[in-house]
Amino acid sequence: MSAPRPIDVTRKDGVLVPRQKWLFDRLFEEGKTYQIELFEPRSTKSQAHYFAAVNEAWKNLPEHLSAQHPDSEHLRKFALIKTGWCNKRNIVCETVEQAYAVAALAGQLDESAVVVVQGSVVTVATAKSQKMHGPGAMNRDDFQKSKQDVLDYVAGLIGVDSSTLSSQVPNSSGVPHEGPDNDRTDAPAGDSGPHTRTPAGADIIEEASLLSDDWRDVYITTLTGSTTRALSVMSRDQQALQMMGCPPNGNATPNALEREWMRRVATLTVKRDRGKLKAAEFEAEITKLKGLPLTALIGEQDAA
Repeated sequence: MSAPRPIDVTRKDGVLVPRQKWLFDRLFEEGKTYQIELFEPRSTKSQAHYFAAVNEAWKNLPEHLSAQHPDSEHLRKFALIKTGWCNKRNIVCETVEQAYAVAALAGQLDESAVVVVQGSVVTVATAKSQKMHGPGAMNRDDFQKSKQDVLDYVAGLIGVDSSTLSSQVPNSSGVPHEGPDNDRTDAPAGDSGPHTRTPAGADIIEEASLLSDDWRDVYITTLTGSTTRALSVMSRDQQALQMMGCPPNGNATPNALEREWMRRVATLTVKRDRGKLKAAEFEAEITKLKGLPLTALIGEQDAA
């Protein structure tokens, strides 16, 4: 046999009788000894509860983490990679420039992949499939182990244990999907939940900036330039932050208003990349943002 496949059999008078005799005769030779592995199908109810729990964790991510995961599916795959349920490939390139080009292509082909460039070597980690059927399907034992690992990981991100997270969703919950026109989904620092309104009469003071004076130009160039367009918006955002001296390359961290400004640039970029903004319209909006005082965002955050 080229690959394992389940065959339904029924015990009758001490003998296993195949339900599909033609398939049994095709796969097994008369007089030959075979080892039988019991196949226990996975529970669709458990599968649905698992995806619902991950979705619940995603909805409750703190802002600095929600910026990294546009939807719950991205979070699930990232958690699989971080907990070792992944496939890794090392690609050795001739030059560092070629390595970054390969990394950009890898990020374009799979936006949930974790791509690391070290010199001229590119490491691409992709999540293992947890599908129930077909080639590459995950067996029941591995699914249970990977499911628990993922739930432990995502629960830790929101400061609870996996039991508490699982208790927040019914066992038969489905997972809501984002609509195709949701442009905020792919925008860094986006928040899928309701915005917290500023109480009437509250004093709002703009936080001191830890970024360099040219941070706006650096962010716009990195996010909107042709050299990074092959990367996902999330990857471009992370690259821009690193170029501005944010971790792991430095200690600078954007404040809330700066991050809101970046989110707006990212949202415009998503619309442009999806063909919802013409080039001239995009440039006009970016020009407005370049000269917009950050304090002007305070009153607009509720409407964003």
